[in-house]
Amino acid sequence: MVRITFGRCSLFLCLLLSALFVTGCTSSKTDPDDMKTVGNNTLNIPNMVRHFEKNKITIDSVHLVRPDVMQADDAIAIKVAGKEIGIYKFNVNIRKQREKLAKIIDENFVYLVGFKKNVVINGAFVMVGCDDNPKKETLEKVFMSFK
Repeated sequence: MVRITFGRCSLFLCLLLSALFVTGCTSSKTDPDDMKTVGNNTLNIPNMVRHFEKNKITIDSVHLVRPDVMQADDAIAIKVAGKEIGIYKFNVNIRKQREKLAKIIDENFVYLVGFKKNVVINGAFVMVGCDDNPKKETLEKVFMSFK
């Protein structure tokens, strides 16, 4: 009789530990509903370009790109130090864009034209493609200071 009770307790303990382990291993997901207010959501792409210029980043060229590639609201490609980077602006007032931004935050990368690209995220803005830019540190610092 004691053996059966011990077996049941062991089984229960094993199941409990397994449940705790699985719960602990699941990654926390960014809740899109927690992102309804983002400090720089009212700013736009031209504000970002002026911020770069004000912080002494020489921009060789600027051109529009399709924001729908990432389900964003607006997007540009700027060339700095001979390399293009993309900047995408999400509108967190639009649920679909908020959900996409939450997914990008969770994964910390995006696929563009089939290529996996690391991202830098600052509120409603996502910067793509600065990994191989000679001015990477400066770009990231200025991008993150945009408020």
